[in-house]
Amino acid sequence: HIKCSFTSPGHPNSCIDPGKVLGQTITGTFNGRKVYSINYKVDIAPGISYKYCRNCECIKPPRAHHCSILNKCVFHMDHYCPWMNNCVGYYNYRYFILFLFYVFLSTVYVMIVLRYDIVYGYDRMRDSYFKAISYKLIKATMVFILTLAISSFISVGFLLGWHIYLIFTNQTTIEFYQNSDKRIESSNGQSIKNPFDKGWKKNLKRVFGEVPWYKALLPIESQLLEMEYPID
Repeated sequence: HIKCSFTSPGHPNSCIDPGKVLGQTITGTFNGRKVYSINYKVDIAPGISYKYCRNCECIKPPRAHHCSILNKCVFHMDHYCPWMNNCVGYYNYRYFILFLFYVFLSTVYVMIVLRYDIVYGYDRMRDSYFKAISYKLIKATMVFILTLAISSFISVGFLLGWHIYLIFTNQTTIEFYQNSDKRIESSNGQSIKNPFDKGWKKNLKRVFGEVPWYKALLPIESQLLEMEYPID
């Protein structure tokens, strides 16, 4: 949680003159002189384009989006997380996934321990050092904690499963809904291919980097692969 909160997701540098990067187009003439218009969007492949963000005056590479809360463009923006007080993007997405994974494991551990105590521990608690404590209070507390654990198990489990699907298909949450809209708008009913999907192995490496699996599951620094569409 700390690593995700305090790690910057990555932001493009400001660009005062986007015409030098995105180029210019002749739109007409005036008094015998050519009139140029800045290209604020340059398509390099179907569904892949560089854009200029007027809000933060920067060149947005493919997969970058403007976060209205941070008021900055974010590399590979997935969403803004209020629990992290940060935007989840390219450099902290792995920490966000690990946070969900360990919370999920914690709920499983709590459910296993409480199930054992509820099923086998009531008589032991009543006949030992818990005599001075109300048995009903202990039972109510354990049931309350178990209810919270089950609720967290379901909600965090669904969220973790959702992001595992996004990782294997190399999509962000924003891109998933954009691709869904494209499928709905498709008149011939053909599926829209995700241009960023490189196969599940390469998709995993994009998030966890070139590290052994046991290191990938630890909240330590990991050498991520270079972004596919950098800005020179």
